[in-house]
Amino acid sequence: MIPWVTKTVSTACLIAALGAPAWLLGSPGAAEAAGRCARAVVSGGNRPIDPARIDKGLLNAAVVAEVNYYRCLEGVQSVSASRGLRKAAQYQADWMARTRDVTHQSGFKGKRTLLDRLMSSGVKLSTGYENIARVSLYQIDGIGRFVVKDRSACHFETRRGTPLPRHSYTSLAQYITKAWYESPTHHHNMMAREVDRTGFAVEFDAGARLCGVFYISQTLAG
Repeated sequence: MIPWVTKTVSTACLIAALGAPAWLLGSPGAAEAAGRCARAVVSGGNRPIDPARIDKGLLNAAVVAEVNYYRCLEGVQSVSASRGLRKAAQYQADWMARTRDVTHQSGFKGKRTLLDRLMSSGVKLSTGYENIARVSLYQIDGIGRFVVKDRSACHFETRRGTPLPRHSYTSLAQYITKAWYESPTHHHNMMAREVDRTGFAVEFDAGARLCGVFYISQTLAG
């Protein structure tokens, strides 16, 4: 039987995770690791995301780059992108967007649990993990209070008047990966030493409040 771990992140947990805990900031060798680890630059990553035409391959590449940056900081081997794991993650992102629920369970036949999705991915593995989340299209999560200047035009600002734009592929990848890294349960999944492949998927809910949200799923395996 394939062992696996699932951990759920809610919007509240995602926002709370953005304050770096002391156990990360004070870890031995953190400064040295930061000096030898660099983020890979993903071509096109700074382009704002058009929710009607999401380049899911580009977003997957941006997330893999971020995951590998954090794994480097911890001295863990890098992971490679897996088409099968990305497909497994997409099933869950689709289900969460359809039901507007952040959950590891699914109503899709043959894809109800993480184990089902891993087994149907076509990927040979002995262990698997899953992280999930819900993130706004605009960069309004995790900043505290902000101002809705014009809801219909999706015009948001900080309390000091700085506009809050749509996420780019890079900013969304950095936001969600940093949040998972700073959440102990998601950190465990993303940093697992036995993991060597990953897949990332997203589905957009245009009907959500404040101009829409992404439902996000990450599958990791080794």
